[in-house]
Amino acid sequence: MDNLKGLLVFYLGDLEFCADIKDITTTIKVDKLGNNYPVYRLANLKLMINKSEVQIINLHQIFGITLTKFDQDTRIFLYEKDNNRFGFFVDNVSELLTIDRKITKHLEFIPPQNNEFLLSIIKFEGRLLHLPDYLKIAQHKLIQKTV
Repeated sequence: MDNLKGLLVFYLGDLEFCADIKDITTTIKVDKLGNNYPVYRLANLKLMINKSEVQIINLHQIFGITLTKFDQDTRIFLYEKDNNRFGFFVDNVSELLTIDRKITKHLEFIPPQNNEFLLSIIKFEGRLLHLPDYLKIAQHKLIQKTV
């Protein structure tokens, strides 16, 4: 985790999560889906992004958080790293933290306990930022690798 460039901080329910900014290639507003989009269909949701099909993973389900609706703050992040590509919903984006020497001194990495899909919990300024293991999620969910 020494090579983090920046953290894109977002919410799933009431919990703050994050992703390394270098692995998030696209952010898409999803308010066009509306509040009536059937959440149960997320298991098989795929979108066409840049003329290629992208599977959408429900991180809410993986972390035991209820996704109840889509609104003007809901986004899809497109994750790409090591030939893995998938999208996931976030309830809203909180901030972008640029990682530099000054901030690095204030980051404390805590080993996760009770969830195999968490890489770490980052303690920063009294907050807990949950850092998912996106590669493990991709492998577990059998995401097709890009060529």
